[in-house]
Amino acid sequence: MASVNVARSTDVEADDGLPTAIMNVNGEKHAVKWDSCARYSVAGTEWMQRGERVRGPAPVDYVEGVGGFLLDVLGMWAFEMRNVFGQVVQVTACIVEGCTSEFLMGLDFLKEHRASMDFDANEVRYFEKEMQVVIPFRTEGSGDGETRVAPQWWLRKESKAYLCRRGTAVR
Repeated sequence: MASVNVARSTDVEADDGLPTAIMNVNGEKHAVKWDSCARYSVAGTEWMQRGERVRGPAPVDYVEGVGGFLLDVLGMWAFEMRNVFGQVVQVTACIVEGCTSEFLMGLDFLKEHRASMDFDANEVRYFEKEMQVVIPFRTEGSGDGETRVAPQWWLRKESKAYLCRRGTAVR
């Protein structure tokens, strides 16, 4: 997985071009990336201390990342985050071995919450208990003007590939 630049304020730097939000988890600010091509939300092993293990099997056994590396899914964890407005955001994610600090919000979160990503307003929006939840994000790259290849994620279970591949050039 690509590195995450954790911002110290509401200014978020997404060095790989993925929409990135700052979320408050257990009193600390962390960068969370949105990837509508990732079938499931995934997090690195450092996130295990910030959430609680969920009983039951994970929806996938492993994920395939950049370069074809297979990363084992260790299990599911539930997290309670707060957006910059203090609204609670509940998310369950697969913990991935071989990745430490990154958190990717996947299509499972967007579908479960019937959320929409608005790139004109740079925010994810959905309704929770008749109240709108808004999560602002940034999509700027490194600013060096160079084109890079965005990371790819393929999710697999029992040797069946779920075709959700992203390998597009990003500026």
